[in-house]
Amino acid sequence: MPIVPEPAPIMKLRTLAFICCCVLWIALIPANAAAGEAALDERIVVHGAGAVEARPDVAVLQLRIATLKPTTQQAMSEAAEMVARVGSVAADLGIEEARIATQTLTLAPQYSQQTIKGQRQRKRIGFRAAQTLRIEVTDIERLPPLIDRLSNSEILQVLGLQFVFAKPEDLLVQARRRAIKNARARADLYAAEAGVKVGRVISIVEDTSPGIGVPRPLARAAASVPPGQRRLTAGVTVTYAIRYGDGQ
Repeated sequence: MPIVPEPAPIMKLRTLAFICCCVLWIALIPANAAAGEAALDERIVVHGAGAVEARPDVAVLQLRIATLKPTTQQAMSEAAEMVARVGSVAADLGIEEARIATQTLTLAPQYSQQTIKGQRQRKRIGFRAAQTLRIEVTDIERLPPLIDRLSNSEILQVLGLQFVFAKPEDLLVQARRRAIKNARARADLYAAEAGVKVGRVISIVEDTSPGIGVPRPLARAAASVPPGQRRLTAGVTVTYAIRYGDGQ
């Protein structure tokens, strides 16, 4: 069947209609953009903070064993004997073997500088074995006797002590709840002062928050080592919509 072309007036009308639609669409773009910008402006963004203070229930003790001997075998053997002694003392105090872990282990030759016939020469004097241990003490009352029984060794050093929480997440839940309530209180305050109301929640962004105690220096002997109070914090940034009167 032959194709019959449309009459010229009909084609002109269709072209004109298409042009009108394009012009209308282009004209609406700025209006839609302005509406979107207005929607972004009609928000309240606040930061909420919450905190919980509690007594840490775990002590983390770091020990360093360092020994210098003529041979590698002797150096490693003496270090191993001290590690065994640490484990024995810990076991006597009811500290599980699983709570003791090696963090680092090094073995390196040691040299001394000597002057022979006016020339400085390096001479090997032995090998140094060094091992770092980490001990978790879940009963803080056992910490002072543990330190006392290990502090009389010349090759054992206390590197540091840190008090932490066994279950920090339980405390952080409380801090997060307080942070959300704090954010809402701030939003209500700002909205009331501006003569508007707080609408729905648009977004919630949580800040990162540490959940362990602050390391503190350690004193030798049987002095008490109180863990004190530690503060856990949580922060959130909450975005609310602004509500006018009874409407959104």
